[in-house]
Amino acid sequence: MRIYTKVALLIGFSMTILFSAKSDADESKINFQSGSSLVFSLPLSKSEEKIFGSGWKEAVFSDLSGKQVALFHMGNFSSAGGLIFDKDYSPAISPSGKYAVFSVLRTGIVDPGPSGNAEVSSRQYCPVLDTTSGCIVSMQTGEICGGDWAGNTDEWTITGNKYDSTSAMLKYEFNHVNNLWRQYMQSVAITPSSTIKDFVEDNLGIANMMTCEPPSVENRGAYLLMAGQLRKEGDFADANFVEKRLGSDSGNKSTYVAISVDRSRLYENPDPASKTKMYLIKGDLVQVIGGRGADWVQIEYKQSNGKMLTKWIACFDIALCKK
Repeated sequence: MRIYTKVALLIGFSMTILFSAKSDADESKINFQSGSSLVFSLPLSKSEEKIFGSGWKEAVFSDLSGKQVALFHMGNFSSAGGLIFDKDYSPAISPSGKYAVFSVLRTGIVDPGPSGNAEVSSRQYCPVLDTTSGCIVSMQTGEICGGDWAGNTDEWTITGNKYDSTSAMLKYEFNHVNNLWRQYMQSVAITPSSTIKDFVEDNLGIANMMTCEPPSVENRGAYLLMAGQLRKEGDFADANFVEKRLGSDSGNKSTYVAISVDRSRLYENPDPASKTKMYLIKGDLVQVIGGRGADWVQIEYKQSNGKMLTKWIACFDIALCKK
């Protein structure tokens, strides 16, 4: 059985109190109250509409500074489906204008379906977009998607339900990058065939991760290691995306982590045969400057004489990669 997937983001252009919209045959733009905007482009062809419905193939968010990010960039549209941003439904904008809740239809062509022929199967989701940053903070499904904003506050309510649906909608539900890398390392120890790409896609893609959690001193090391592993797995596009973002954030170049084992042997190269007689001890601070897959980290260590020592260590020797 073959299953092809697509995602349709259902977005309309009403509620002009909180945003304005401009559209033509080839492009549509929403201007949010925060000064950010969302531009939809690449409409589906007539033949594609017969299968998947009308909509756009691309949506690009721009924040107030002009920095851009493609929403759901990992789901490029193809003849088998992919990302479709629908034209026919309005987003539910929170009273403050900070959040926009969309209706997302994740649809697949199942071949063969129950009838023996190819059939379309779908499920609704309702991602929440932070209109200031472009971060998709959550992507719920089911009954909660039938709710709405209550009164003049950013509270999400569902008629007849008493549980806290606001937290479910507005609390960031995905893994932070350091935790994601640790979980990947733990998974590799049990299942060597695990890929970092699968973990990234479960977090709605690398673009959303870096939008929601921009590079910083605390997470730069994990992003570097992730980029190295993505490249090792052949995902050069995402690896280049991470490295470009890290390179552009010039204020966050330093990433120091502590050695977490009693003795960490130093290597000239990411190869066991290049082991040196030197080692670091638990608590020593090193600067992560690169990585090679899930096993090796390139570090710099400031010696007592002030000189910098550049070597390689096993990834599990730092807390970032600890099992």
